[in-house]
Amino acid sequence: MDWLIPIIFGVAIVAVIAFAPLKTTTNISVSLFLFVLFWIAWPYHAAYNLAIAMKDGNVSTMENRVDWEHLRQGLRADLNATFLQNLSRSGSSSASGLAAVLAPAIINQMIDGYVTPQGMATLIAQKRQGKASDEKAGDRSSGERLDFSRIQYAFFDGGPFTFKVELQNEKPNQEALVFLFKWDGRWRLNRLVFPKDTFANALAKKPAPPASSSNRIAGSALAASNSSSAPAPIPST
Repeated sequence: MDWLIPIIFGVAIVAVIAFAPLKTTTNISVSLFLFVLFWIAWPYHAAYNLAIAMKDGNVSTMENRVDWEHLRQGLRADLNATFLQNLSRSGSSSASGLAAVLAPAIINQMIDGYVTPQGMATLIAQKRQGKASDEKAGDRSSGERLDFSRIQYAFFDGGPFTFKVELQNEKPNQEALVFLFKWDGRWRLNRLVFPKDTFANALAKKPAPPASSSNRIAGSALAASNSSSAPAPIPST
């Protein structure tokens, strides 16, 4: 439907110039003012439309409002860069070399599987199910309305063809979550920039190492010795 917006606006400008009883210079000024007003409002409409689609899990709208290929490319680059930074601090050369070879393929496969309209719709549906269960349990603090209070910045950035939205981080004193919209005939989400610590914390989490065989044997021996040293029960008469 985005292609209808400039057509309707163009028709409105032609109507103003042709039928308004004003001077030519005035008509041009009014037309330019309307064009600037329209251009400023258009990305806000696109961002709001995408927010509604993300809340409702609307696959078709998310597919049209997001440049998925560029979005996946940016996330791959950010996640791989963060992983390599963490890897360089680990110190183990053999393990680091193997991880550096395998990790990009795993990261790419994960992003290709989840960062799609269908994948996002699935995650949104799971989140809504979790909220529904919380409400049944008595926690009704999570509403379905959009929270506009987190918006720190929403305007053009670096030119008239890039629109940036910054959302306040839920953690205090942390970087904002950035949404970049690009105009390519229509406004679409092109880039998603997470705070630096988002990927770093996720990659830094390591599962607890399993107990070694020697520890298990020692534990079993200790349990056996404790059971053998326990006094036998006195039979009742």
